[in-house]
Amino acid sequence: MKKAIVIKHFCREVFGLTITIHKGKEWETNCYDTIYYSTITDGEGDIAFRANFISRCPIAANYSDALISLLHEMGHIAMSEESDGLSAFAAWDSYEEYFALHDEMIATNWAIDWLNNKANEKLAKDFEEKWLTAK
Repeated sequence: MKKAIVIKHFCREVFGLTITIHKGKEWETNCYDTIYYSTITDGEGDIAFRANFISRCPIAANYSDALISLLHEMGHIAMSEESDGLSAFAAWDSYEEYFALHDEMIATNWAIDWLNNKANEKLAKDFEEKWLTAK
């Protein structure tokens, strides 16, 4: 199974919606119906994102960069009505400043709430297993 299909199935299970999935240079979304994923997660921003996420949600240390990145992007979609739309244009001097922007914060908060919900544990573990074997 391809990684894009694993993501698409996961989004359908969580949202009940079909999300368009594309491979990209980094994890991102249009905040409505499309998610871009990356298999490279060792960049400075990726490392800072993981550290920030785990500092706010220690159980995230048990999960892959792919899952927490995907959940964050799904958070942008889930919280789009509460978005101020300014994060894409905001100036920031550090990753911590970026992660504190309103839209980034609400997307991560959604992801953390989802991950902390015990009812979602099986879905998270299933995603992890499928992601590891996907091409």
